[in-house]
Amino acid sequence: MRYLAPFLFVFPVSCAGAFPVDEIALANARARTEHTELIDALKAIESWHFRNDIGLERHLNPGASESDMVAEIQLANVRPNKELQLLWSWHNGGSDDQPLIWYHDFLSAEESAKEYLSLLRNPLARWDRRFLAVFSFQGEWYAVYCGSDAEEAGPVVHDFVEDEPEIAFTNLTTMLVTMAEIFESGAVSLGCLSC
Repeated sequence: MRYLAPFLFVFPVSCAGAFPVDEIALANARARTEHTELIDALKAIESWHFRNDIGLERHLNPGASESDMVAEIQLANVRPNKELQLLWSWHNGGSDDQPLIWYHDFLSAEESAKEYLSLLRNPLARWDRRFLAVFSFQGEWYAVYCGSDAEEAGPVVHDFVEDEPEIAFTNLTTMLVTMAEIFESGAVSLGCLSC
């Protein structure tokens, strides 16, 4: 046991539910959501990919219906919020050959459900049951809050196995508008999209 003691401090394990969400974050997510902005951001991201001849359209799945999304998720106390439904109705994920946003795989509703269940079973993941992973890359996730108090929108948390989860974006709309602006401004080059 004395040999394990140093490792307990190096690899702390916190309880599930450690993701940072409070009333202020939820109020901000609701107040700053505009579904037309989300759709416009998705169109801008898709347009950027098309203009740069990346071939994204070959890597995106067709959109899913709301009933298909809910059937895929079928998780206790978790239902995709309106923003997530809009995203998955646009395209229900894509292949990992071509990321939608900077180097993260765009998970379908089915992949999100599988990731959710896997993360809940992993005692080291510290996964909060109210979040669904939407973008993933090798032990790193962007997850959307889908608690019962966030039907329209919820904060987006970035979680990385080597760090504590943090709110990265006010909501999914803000995240995708930011990504669209990054692409349009030239802040990300073609060579860096998958790195």
